[in-house]
Amino acid sequence: MNGPICFEDAKTNRLCRICEAKLKANIINENDVAIWKEIVKLGEKSFLDLDFLNSFELNGMLVIVCRGNIGALIGRQGKNIRDLEQKLGKKIRIVEKTGDAKETAQALLGFVKIAAVNRVFRPDSEELKIIISRNDERRLKEKEALEKILSKILGSKTTVEFQ
Repeated sequence: MNGPICFEDAKTNRLCRICEAKLKANIINENDVAIWKEIVKLGEKSFLDLDFLNSFELNGMLVIVCRGNIGALIGRQGKNIRDLEQKLGKKIRIVEKTGDAKETAQALLGFVKIAAVNRVFRPDSEELKIIISRNDERRLKEKEALEKILSKILGSKTTVEFQ
């Protein structure tokens, strides 16, 4: 298990100078620290083989981006996620970062069906264009916020378009 702060900091509820510097430099945020502390507590009860990458807040919901065995984090019948939601006071969505942009975007967007993910090559950069059916347009409330989060997760500029 890897996370934004070291295990000792997660267990002692105080940050070492290295982790404190990451927080001050905005490499990590307060949500990352709080989520990681709770994941470490869960890891003491059950085996969690995952890497916590980062988290984002979207429409009052926490989006947790991980790599690895996210099923163990979710828990049997969603028990671990329900416990995390109760402790953090917000709804949670787990997104598994994979090598496939479409799978990762689908995990974030939930019930919205992605028609295609196109790679657009520009002279100076590469962009991703996620195409969604017009029928699902009403389900996406904050398109710009989603584009920012997808860009951070996928590592390249991402736009969402409707067809």
